Amino acid sequence: MLTDDDARLLLHRAGQSIEVDPAPPLIDVPPRRHAWPALAAAAAVVLIAALAVVADRASSNPEPAPAPEKVSIPSVLGYGLDAAERALLDAGVTTRVESTPMCKRNYVLGTEPAAGTPVAPGSEVVVRHATPGPGFCIADEDAMLGLLAFADGRGPVPRLAQIVTLYDGSGNQVALTADQAADANRWRVCAADESCISILDELVAAAHRPYPIGAAGTTHHQSPMLTAVPDPACTFETGVRGFGAPDAQIGVQLPTDGVFCTQEFVVSVHRNADWLIEAVGLRERVGGSPTG
Repeated sequence: MLTDDDARLLLHRAGQSIEVDPAPPLIDVPPRRHAWPALAAAAAVVLIAALAVVADRASSNPEPAPAPEKVSIPSVLGYGLDAAERALLDAGVTTRVESTPMCKRNYVLGTEPAAGTPVAPGSEVVVRHATPGPGFCIADEDAMLGLLAFADGRGPVPRLAQIVTLYDGSGNQVALTADQAADANRWRVCAADESCISILDELVAAAHRPYPIGAAGTTHHQSPMLTAVPDPACTFETGVRGFGAPDAQIGVQLPTDGVFCTQEFVVSVHRNADWLIEAVGLRERVGGSPTG
């Protein structure tokens, strides 16, 4: 029979030899949470994703840039080729030159599209350039070109006599010395009521004014032409008193079709035996419009 001490010893040895599975780990159960914070976070994620899609679409389909403002083609009638191209480039357009043989002349006849036409920046403008070559020569056209260049501020002072008489086309005359006439601002003739007119300003205004022509509900522009021959369909004032017939008459031919008078006026140039300018007169058209 086992004693109590023997039983305790046997139980102790058996406990050391028996393999026992380890106890499962304790489960840490988190406390219950409210559902609304999770829902708010999910909504925020959806909103951010939607904004990202909108931003991506906006970047891939940007708003069209506003169309650039159009520029107006400047008048370069009577200019030298270099000066004309420089003026057009400064205005924001590109140029292409087309030459036309015109006797011994070398100046710009005009542009296509014509002066005053609104075009997009960078548009190509054709420069119509008169070059030396066979063609009909108009007497004293050089005097016309030289006076317009002087009036524009592009050219030198013309060859002047010691006294230069200016006539405003309305019966008023003024005499300037050669030194006075060398200043383009002095080419003014004033009436008794103190109203004044500048012959050179009138020439520049007519040569470089945009001439819009309307037809069939649209408007386009045409360039005037320089001519040393008055339009025979026009009737003009007599001219500078006391100097006889002029040896050069500078006309601005308006771009009007038909057989009617197409000149606003002519500027008559009188030169002496040494070919020095001694008188310049503004001969205005007598009555009517440029086409009547």
